[in-house]
Amino acid sequence: MLQQGIRQAERREEGYELKLLGHYQGNASDALRTHDKMKFSTYDRDNDAFTHMNCAEHHQGAWWYDFCSRSNLNGRYFKGEVDNPQSIYWEPWYSFRSLKSVQMLIRPKSQLELKDLPRRRRPPG
Repeated sequence: MLQQGIRQAERREEGYELKLLGHYQGNASDALRTHDKMKFSTYDRDNDAFTHMNCAEHHQGAWWYDFCSRSNLNGRYFKGEVDNPQSIYWEPWYSFRSLKSVQMLIRPKSQLELKDLPRRRRPPG
């Protein structure tokens, strides 16, 4: 089970910068910590730390790449298990071995922020 600390992706104008606001808890390893303060990269928006290549293009995915990545949950889906940096992976578990499915959940910093969400987007409960 993975319970990342509370994270926030900033607005479009700021490149959806990833801000790690909490502490990691769980048994899945923290493969986002090295991506702290990185802007979201896509094939046409190279926001990673490499100057000689576009990590989103190399990994065929969009993500908060630093010097490429330790995780790539928006990578390419492979039908069978492969060891490929373009796959969907969480590096501390299996290196680049492809995962069949992933789920990333982001929660508000506090219950006070829930009141600001539109009613249709509020989590149940």
